[in-house]
Amino acid sequence: MKISRWHGLVLLGMVAFSLVFAQDYSLYSPDARKTLAQDWLQTGKAYLQVKKYSKAKNCFLYAHKLYPMGEAAAEARALLSQHFKVSLTYDAEKTFASFVAEAQKAKNIQTRINLYLMALDAKRDARIYEQVALAYLALGQKDKAKEYAFMAKEAGLPEQELDSRLRNL
Repeated sequence: MKISRWHGLVLLGMVAFSLVFAQDYSLYSPDARKTLAQDWLQTGKAYLQVKKYSKAKNCFLYAHKLYPMGEAAAEARALLSQHFKVSLTYDAEKTFASFVAEAQKAKNIQTRINLYLMALDAKRDARIYEQVALAYLALGQKDKAKEYAFMAKEAGLPEQELDSRLRNL
């Protein structure tokens, strides 16, 4: 089967699009994701100015997806509503639950940490601080484990309920 030049370009464009938009950002820290969301928002605004509406819309959607609890996502949601009649909302509980569920399935420990940290940005939770501490302990980073174990206690987790591996740090 022979592919025309036009179909080849379309296929190449689809592959490039999927590499950018389907990329797994779970290895990125919350701060990195926040920065990327801001970049996507600015890119979307630039596309909007030059009337590239489809690209602008995709950029705004991606800014929301990357870091839904941030200011860039809030502005992206407002622009989506204003220019594209797309209504997205931010629900801290659902976002928290979603990141926790992803973290629990993650095989890579650093990925798990990043996803738990994203959940903590959505909603502070003592048990999730404990999970981050345990993940850092698994990586052999005792100082970070101790720091997050302390945060778990600060967030209301009683000392006696803290995982025994963390009590002795």
